[in-house]
Amino acid sequence: MDALDVELDILGQTAGLRIYTQICLCYRLPNETTHGNIIDTLEQGLSRLSATFPWLAGQVITEGNGIPKIKQYKEIPDLVIKDMRHDRTAPSMGDLRGARFPFSMLDESVIAPRTTLPSASDGPVSPVLLVQANFINGGLILTIVAHHSAMDMTGQGQVMHLFSKACRNEPFTDAEIETGNLAGRNITPLLDEPYQPGQELDRVILDPNFNETKQSIPPECKWKYFSFPGAALAKLKALAMESKTTDYISTDDALTAFLWQSVLRARSPRLSQSDNTTLGRAVDTRRHLGIPQIYTGLIQHMDYHTTTLASLLQTPLGEIASDLRRGVDPRTSRLAFAARALATHIRNTRDRSLISFGAKHNPSTDLMLSSWANVPGYGLDFGLGLGEPEAVRRPQFAPVEGLVYFMPRRPDGEIVVGVSLSVDDMWRFVADEGVRRFAVY
Repeated sequence: MDALDVELDILGQTAGLRIYTQICLCYRLPNETTHGNIIDTLEQGLSRLSATFPWLAGQVITEGNGIPKIKQYKEIPDLVIKDMRHDRTAPSMGDLRGARFPFSMLDESVIAPRTTLPSASDGPVSPVLLVQANFINGGLILTIVAHHSAMDMTGQGQVMHLFSKACRNEPFTDAEIETGNLAGRNITPLLDEPYQPGQELDRVILDPNFNETKQSIPPECKWKYFSFPGAALAKLKALAMESKTTDYISTDDALTAFLWQSVLRARSPRLSQSDNTTLGRAVDTRRHLGIPQIYTGLIQHMDYHTTTLASLLQTPLGEIASDLRRGVDPRTSRLAFAARALATHIRNTRDRSLISFGAKHNPSTDLMLSSWANVPGYGLDFGLGLGEPEAVRRPQFAPVEGLVYFMPRRPDGEIVVGVSLSVDDMWRFVADEGVRRFAVY
């Protein structure tokens, strides 16, 4: 029997999560820096990391019973080194900085060891964690890639934190060791049996007859980043506060409401005012389920909100933000029950290919949004002697219409937002007066 035999967290056992989540950190690299020292530091860090958390050096395998597990793969996670200093097609750090680190200069096919979506070039092995160090003129792009079935972005952020500590040869705390090795212990509490799926699972169970998309041919889509400076976010939140209907709203609530309204305003010329639109907001449910915040696995669910286009565009920003707040606040949210219901249904279902967070997603009218704003990024130096990164981004991958990511918040409060829309919708979104008021593109 393999020394490593860990069942994935129950919420990670769906077919739709057999993808990779990538994040890259861009560092200024002085010319006199010795690349060999950087490589040695990363290798030693990965060795220390996997010595304490061996599952990070494993691979994800689905066994004959359909249950995915983490099995033995290597002693340490793969580290890919790519020197592009003499590649004329590769941007320099100055080029990236001047262009504000756009998607187009950070393509996954170049700077990541694995693509987001499965491809024929992947081979038979699905590692839990991979790292790629890309040396460019004047800079280092450090890309960290994790199997989404094994960890959500909160978990990946904690793994990055642990990796950075390992590179600095700092000891892990007892709490970090305990929560970093909880995988496979059925940490998500199930509901009492017998359980029959109800409305709480409507949007995560695939219906073969579901097809709301009105376009017979999917439109051409593209990714773009938009920067929301800290001062602009303060103004945006102040605007939302004027019409809020809850005691509290976060900056994330206000920005999410703003993006939903702005994207649908850009889409409105081709939609009917009576069309429904749904926002699916990825939520870290650790606090809802009483799970430690530093737990490294996958403990997330989606909070869904549906309304008509007319209602969305006419409702004050603060009211929308407050509705979003009620959906995630443990005092008012049903996320704990929904997550437990989903976990119970997954456990009771052999064919898990019919379970997906985007089961009823209509890319033409809906948004799927994931905020990484609170994920550590700018505070990580990995003991490389380069200081903190200048930028943290998700590398470009195949555009998925209606997908939105908030990047980790910069120390000055800026949040960069990645948006994927059809070419026509993107043109209207970029030209939108509200977007231009708060965002830099």
